[in-house]
Amino acid sequence: MNQESEFPFERSRRVTPTENQEFRSALVEQFGIDLKKRGRSVKEEDKYAPISIRLHPQNFSLGERRSKTARNRLSNSN
Repeated sequence: MNQESEFPFERSRRVTPTENQEFRSALVEQFGIDLKKRGRSVKEEDKYAPISIRLHPQNFSLGERRSKTARNRLSNSN
């Protein structure tokens, strides 16, 4: 039998979320392994409040100038 040396990625597809859930439940059922969910955790609604701050564009340019001078002072002090 001729074995392929690499996985055929051009014929592969993504696993659907329902298939993923089935695989996870099968692992728990058969082996007792409960996999942790990967990725970023869900934000709690109570923890964060939406905030909108409106600043004048001149404030941004002032902040940029001050940060440049602060960086220059830090790089020159070494």
